[in-house]
Amino acid sequence: MSLIEITNNKAGDITIKIPRGYLRHMVASHNNLPEGSRVTHTKTFSDEVLRQLRSEEEDGSTPLHLMLDEVIEEAIEQGADGVKLGDEE
Repeated sequence: MSLIEITNNKAGDITIKIPRGYLRHMVASHNNLPEGSRVTHTKTFSDEVLRQLRSEEEDGSTPLHLMLDEVIEEAIEQGADGVKLGDEE
């Protein structure tokens, strides 16, 4: 089973790759789904997951925006380098 691959390039672009095998694993091992759940058509399910990742709330936010907001805040709270907060001199 392949795991999620997260990389960045020299420019700082972040790429998240979720292999189809990992999607199948996540469904099969998901705590909130009935035991025995499985993906029956990987491409179709992958398209549906992508649609959900892109789904927008009224304010334009997506599940990915919300996840990034949380991760960015945590990185800063943990002392991340390369960022200056507006209340800092």
